[in-house]
Amino acid sequence: MKQEIEMKIAFICCTLAAIVFAARFPMPGVPNEDSGAVALSLISAVQGDGTASPLNGDTVMIEGIVVGDFQEGDADETRNLRGFFVQEEDADADTDPLTSEGIFVYDGASPSVDVAVGDKVRITGEAAEYYGATEITNIAEIVVICSGNALPALVDIVLPAGSAVLNSDGEYIGDLERYEGMRVRFAGPLTVCELYLLDRFGEFRVSAGGRPEQFTQGNAPDAAGYAAHVQDMAKRTLTVDDGRTDSYPDPVIYPDGALDPGDSFRAGDIVTDLTGVLAFRRGDGAKGRETYRLMPTAMPVFTQVNSRPASPPSVDGRLKTACLNVLNLFNGDGAGGGFPASRGASTPGEYNRQIQKLVTVLHGMDADIFGLMELENDYVRGAESAVAQLVDELNAAAGANAYAYIDPGVNIGDDEIAVGIIYRPASVSLAPGTAPAILEDSDLAGIGMSGTVFNGPGTNRSPLAATFEENATGEAFTFVVVHMKSKGSAGPNAGDDDGGDGQGFSNGTRMLGVQALTAWLASDPTGGGDPDFLIAGDFNAYAREDPIVYLEGQGLTDLARNFIGDDVCSYVYDGQSGTLDYAFAGTSLLPQTTGAAVWRINADEADALDYNEENVPGALFDGASPYRASDHDPVLVGLRLRSGGGRLKS
Repeated sequence: MKQEIEMKIAFICCTLAAIVFAARFPMPGVPNEDSGAVALSLISAVQGDGTASPLNGDTVMIEGIVVGDFQEGDADETRNLRGFFVQEEDADADTDPLTSEGIFVYDGASPSVDVAVGDKVRITGEAAEYYGATEITNIAEIVVICSGNALPALVDIVLPAGSAVLNSDGEYIGDLERYEGMRVRFAGPLTVCELYLLDRFGEFRVSAGGRPEQFTQGNAPDAAGYAAHVQDMAKRTLTVDDGRTDSYPDPVIYPDGALDPGDSFRAGDIVTDLTGVLAFRRGDGAKGRETYRLMPTAMPVFTQVNSRPASPPSVDGRLKTACLNVLNLFNGDGAGGGFPASRGASTPGEYNRQIQKLVTVLHGMDADIFGLMELENDYVRGAESAVAQLVDELNAAAGANAYAYIDPGVNIGDDEIAVGIIYRPASVSLAPGTAPAILEDSDLAGIGMSGTVFNGPGTNRSPLAATFEENATGEAFTFVVVHMKSKGSAGPNAGDDDGGDGQGFSNGTRMLGVQALTAWLASDPTGGGDPDFLIAGDFNAYAREDPIVYLEGQGLTDLARNFIGDDVCSYVYDGQSGTLDYAFAGTSLLPQTTGAAVWRINADEADALDYNEENVPGALFDGASPYRASDHDPVLVGLRLRSGGGRLKS
């Protein structure tokens, strides 16, 4: 009853105020004698039916209801866009589905009038386009006519959007122009698909229709198919903002008001009740992705369906192997100085945090053999090398001399980063009569190849192979660690330009890398004479791309897919999951594998939790937690070695 009385009082007050205003301000389109002959315009007329206002640069006067209060300097410090959103009253909305009924009013860092949601306001200012967003700026007057008004009805939006358009960066985004500035609700449930910019801009992305996969994770490379996939991704995804203009917000408000290491906020979780105002802008001024963003006016509701795995999945067997990309482990000068390093940690503090996280993960996996990628390539520094100091720290946790590393005595290839192998001497030893081997371009002639594949700019990192003997049984197998060229830039070989088929740059170099790898292994480079090979690492190729298809054609089996099925991934990029990290077994080793799994501790987590200290609240780091120790998930394999088998195809 009390609420009903208050609403009636507000209605009466607003009606009386409207009568007074009607005497001063005429209907839309009629000039006002007290405002320099500025006519009152409908918001839809200011917005127009295109991406830019037809009144851009003109002085306009609008009237409507405040539906989103994001002013700076008011009592709400968590939502500051230096302005507010105004929407036409339902009775004044036009019938054109292409024109928005809402608009952003930019009133700066020190607003002269403090508005509130539900206020009916009249605003005089300049219609403008700011980085593609239609707004009213250079405010001449803001008048609160009355307060406590009912808000315009929510507009329900169902993703995917009807079409995709190119933004000014040439990227496809869903076309939601008709809702710009309006009070909206996105029908759910929607799936959290990306947390990469949660720390920098306080934003995350969601998708309709479940969790998106990379196109070539399940499809053969194809230009037409990939082009359709890119547009489909644009139409089915949405960025959820935190309603702030600053970078690196503290606190990060999602998922529960203040992110902390204990929050299991992961890609794959479900979000509902996405209600707010739709804006077109970047993450922070001119920085970040230019797209339509929901500025929530109520906290979204998250449902955890992708729970954090508390421990590594079981893979059985007598021996366990694991591979992990360690995210540029560089240790400065090896004596506590030399920071910032050329990659990885910028300070000794960041390096210590990185080591803490990695030791937590490696010790937790309790593997007998580890294959590592993105180690600093400084083997020649011996005890001061990055891999040696990692082993020292791991042994401090696992026990004295629990682990050792393969020391080739030279740097592995000529890239800044290299692969490495750590092993447990109590379980395995280097097989007698064998020697670790490195594949470089100087070896290509001996396997019938030539060219620039592993040495020089833009090439693959040199693989490292070692033949191990299981101490308990005397059985042996060869463990090979690889790290193929990334997709981000073109290498030196034919086929390295981005063909637009979903494989990105440098597919040609990756193909040469896997062709050389299989031919090299067929030549028995370690001298072990054993047919059993396990090849693990970061191949930088999704599951249906040319290098992976080639390896499978050579009789190698993707073990994670073999044991888990198609629902396997190790990496998230651009809101899409896929597999870059693999463990492949040859035909003779396959029957000796007891299990394979991906420990999903990294790719689905926000990078706000990693070792980085710059612009990140210190309370977000927990070195005893394995989550977000890297950007790639580790792959584990169980083995029960026995005699017999055949060789890899040559």
